[in-house]
Amino acid sequence: MRPDVAEARILPVSKDVLREAGIDRLMVTSVVSESTLGPLLDELEREDCVHSWQGLLEAARETGSQSRVAALITAEQRVRPTTTFIYFALEPQGQTLPVGAATVAARIHADFPYEGFPVIARAYIARRFRGVGIYPFLVRHRIDYCVEEWGRRLRAVHLGSADPKVWRTVRSDFQFSAPFLHIGFENLKVGSHHHDVKDFLSLGGRFRTRLLEEASEDMTTNAEGTPGYRIGEAMQKFVQAGHSGMPYGQLRDRFDQALEGGHDWRGRRQAMRELVAFCDAIPLNR
Repeated sequence: MRPDVAEARILPVSKDVLREAGIDRLMVTSVVSESTLGPLLDELEREDCVHSWQGLLEAARETGSQSRVAALITAEQRVRPTTTFIYFALEPQGQTLPVGAATVAARIHADFPYEGFPVIARAYIARRFRGVGIYPFLVRHRIDYCVEEWGRRLRAVHLGSADPKVWRTVRSDFQFSAPFLHIGFENLKVGSHHHDVKDFLSLGGRFRTRLLEEASEDMTTNAEGTPGYRIGEAMQKFVQAGHSGMPYGQLRDRFDQALEGGHDWRGRRQAMRELVAFCDAIPLNR
């Protein structure tokens, strides 16, 4: 058996989705090779769609110094530390049938200073397996990976997408280990294309508790209407309801106004400081 198959494990997927996809089981491996990722890249290059991997593939063709897969992985790692997962079905004869590929980046940017904010990043599903309900299981697998990998250090898992189908997935009642919160919007440029992206966070339980505790303390120790009270109130609404409760631009304005008014929250509110820094690093629109 090939190393990429030998290292694979079965991904829990509901039987109705497997039947709809026409496969007996879905496998996942983090061993990336030409045989596992190559067929998916072949399809992606033929497809008339906008995908951030297309720019990396074009750059790989221009250099020609590495295989296509190796060049893609190298380019990913150059931007930020990234783990790539390959999802496939195993046919009775032992042949693999590519289903999709997806990534988790350890940081939003390579130089982001805080640990524990992984990003559910690029994903691609083969055309024949779209529309059958596989994508939510790929998202859940990567969230579970983040929980296992970062453990108590996990702050939040980020996902941003311009695809309404992805929005519906993360806001559905699918059983993710932690629900997603819509936190705002960003303008993303891929090649010559600009996209309006919705951003979501799945907050780790411990981090969410710390944020609410810090917000509550600011509201308890400062008089209503003061800068300290207002940032606590804004953070509480943002953590509990996301963009619908407190648009990020308004939250950020309150934090800026607090600093201008002499209330320096940065040295006393570690969880708040980390979350604001992450949202700025995305960067969320203000």
